[in-house]
Amino acid sequence: MAVAIAIALGILAVAVALPGRLTRVFLGALGVVLVGYAMWGRAFAYLGAPPLFVGEAVLALGLFAAVADGQRWSVLRSPLGLAMTVFALWGLSRTLPYMSAYGVDALRDAVIWGYSAFAFLVVLLAPSNLDERVVGGYAKLVRWFLIWAPIGVILTRAVGDRLPTVLGSDVRILNVKAGDVGVHLAGAGAFLLLDLHRAVCREKSRRFAPQTWTFWLPWCCGLIVVGSLNRGGLLAVIAAIATVTLVRPLEGSRKLARVVLGTAFVVAALVTFNLGVRFETGRQVSPQQIVTNITSISHSRSDKGLEGSRQWRLLWWNAIVGYTVFGPYFWTGKGFGVNLADADRFQVYADRSLRSPHNGHLTILARSGVPGLVLWAIVQLGFAASLVRATLRAYRRRQEWWARVNIWILGYWVAFMVNGAFDVFLEGPQGGIWFWSLVGFGITTLHAQRRASTPLTVVTPRPNAVERAVVGVAGSHQR
Repeated sequence: MAVAIAIALGILAVAVALPGRLTRVFLGALGVVLVGYAMWGRAFAYLGAPPLFVGEAVLALGLFAAVADGQRWSVLRSPLGLAMTVFALWGLSRTLPYMSAYGVDALRDAVIWGYSAFAFLVVLLAPSNLDERVVGGYAKLVRWFLIWAPIGVILTRAVGDRLPTVLGSDVRILNVKAGDVGVHLAGAGAFLLLDLHRAVCREKSRRFAPQTWTFWLPWCCGLIVVGSLNRGGLLAVIAAIATVTLVRPLEGSRKLARVVLGTAFVVAALVTFNLGVRFETGRQVSPQQIVTNITSISHSRSDKGLEGSRQWRLLWWNAIVGYTVFGPYFWTGKGFGVNLADADRFQVYADRSLRSPHNGHLTILARSGVPGLVLWAIVQLGFAASLVRATLRAYRRRQEWWARVNIWILGYWVAFMVNGAFDVFLEGPQGGIWFWSLVGFGITTLHAQRRASTPLTVVTPRPNAVERAVVGVAGSHQR
């Protein structure tokens, strides 16, 4: 508690000392946090002290900045902004009644809608050239992420349990989940297919441009690792790449063919030399395991562990649909605070640490009822539709830059949606803060495109009496 108070006082001191620079400090801190979540996962999320971890500290800083510097409040009055606001208010109405009974647990469960505050903050505080800053920064960092991702996942599986824990928690200092990495591999793959990784070298000569293979080779290795260990992460990559090639068919398809050939070469080498890594859990990194994971999505007769996991999830998901869509919790859900695994009798851990089903969409249904799920669908489908419309408009106007950025955001969003349907991902900071920050970035980008395409109307003011008299005198002198 003392650490949390110290962090809070530090945030307050920054807010008082830098009143005119809070926005820059917040956006910089948010960038650092997003990089930390992508590289280190849950271990980075536990930096700090309950209830004020690093993500919550940045959120508090952003709220101070919004009060001091928030400018684009009108954007929130758009249909998408209003839908997000209504969704957040409904989530709040399903959280407050349970605060007295469940306390911090209610707040912990509510982050799936509460982290939408990051989307609002990005919209309010982002600079006009946010798209260029984000793409340039991502292009500089993505190669290091691609190199680290497969190494981090393998080390987490191999030696993670033997490492010390983050101070004040039971989380190991290395905790990189394959599913989380799969989402960011999907975003990186979309980024590369769209050639956005060359944006950082736009003003440089061609000899300084990064070689494409230095990105794709570690990406392929990461895909093999993720595909062997996590079905949700594998599907997230497939869905994102498919989205890019569908929305941008010609150029994207040619690049995808090269990626497929490169990945096939790596897989063929692994099969030929019978290379693979087997972990104590029984999972292994190998082409055979990828095939097993894919077939287990619909059915599996070869891996009883995968089939058991699939059946457990389906039973729980069917139970949630039963007591909400067809049951007594249609309007309200069970609320944010109750341990759903205990209440639904699907708890699998002795310490009762499992709280939500491995599906963020059904978590919203179970906790906020059918109205909450409908609002969630309106927000997400509205966001995707806005990106598609903006992309088509950019194609018509030959605005290549905007089209590529829109497709990248759309592909990344699809990856989050897919992995969120297979894991407790959107319910935590490393998934939730990333997801809502991406939504905020997307809304800001859409607003920038509308502003750039709106023609300026020059209004000539009517002269007042004094101005008319001056003009008259000047005219008489000229005569």
